[in-house]
Amino acid sequence: MLPDLQSRWDRLENLRHEMEGVLQNWSPEQLHFRPAPDKWSALQVLEHIVLSEFYTHRYMEKKRQASPDLRAPWYSGLLTGLLKLWLASPLKAQIPSQAVAPGRFDNLDQILEHWQGVRANLQQVLETFTPAQRRFPAYKHPFVGYQTPAQTLDFLYGHCRRHWRQILQRRQAPGFPGG
Repeated sequence: MLPDLQSRWDRLENLRHEMEGVLQNWSPEQLHFRPAPDKWSALQVLEHIVLSEFYTHRYMEKKRQASPDLRAPWYSGLLTGLLKLWLASPLKAQIPSQAVAPGRFDNLDQILEHWQGVRANLQQVLETFTPAQRRFPAYKHPFVGYQTPAQTLDFLYGHCRRHWRQILQRRQAPGFPGG
């Protein structure tokens, strides 16, 4: 893997391992707790993260096979920077597609197993990029458009961190089991 992608990949994987380590110590009641009827449980938020990464990988794989010599537009870095700022903010948004809405998995073990497979597949795609393809439009984000492989990893990390903060906030919610 290219060094700039590898460092981003390692950061993303470290966050996944941190999340797994903490959530494996939560009870099923804590994982399924919803702080309000219109809020997702920790398990649902985690499933959303995994589904987002799954569809990101799927897009990258398809794009990679179809047109390996394209370049992301010059302004993709600017838009990804704005996305990173938004992901670090408390501002809310609706999910861009029902495809990334939770509802497919029943328990943590199923989600973690799927996540491990998604990450293995994503890593395989990332390992195919050459130095000449640093500007390849690897992913088309629903709000900011095309992103390079590095920008895509930055998005995935920011997305994961944002939702990890939301998951951890569940512990402070009134009625959290054993809290």
